[in-house]
Amino acid sequence: MQTYDWAVVLYYVWPVILIPGGWIVLGRLCRERAASGASMIELREQHLTETYRMSAAMERIAAVLEKNHRD
Repeated sequence: MQTYDWAVVLYYVWPVILIPGGWIVLGRLCRERAASGASMIELREQHLTETYRMSAAMERIAAVLEKNHRD
């Protein structure tokens, strides 16, 4: 293969490499972030964890109130 042949191959292949690579780079650069630097997914996970914690606390409070009501 000559140098000219490689140039032709690169000419036709560069979009196949550049377009997905650019898509990945732009996806990472445009990812939503909060002021703290956490991604939106991380914030949602933190919110879900906090919701589970608060739910457990409310269940404990409800159980104590129900127990006191029966007495």
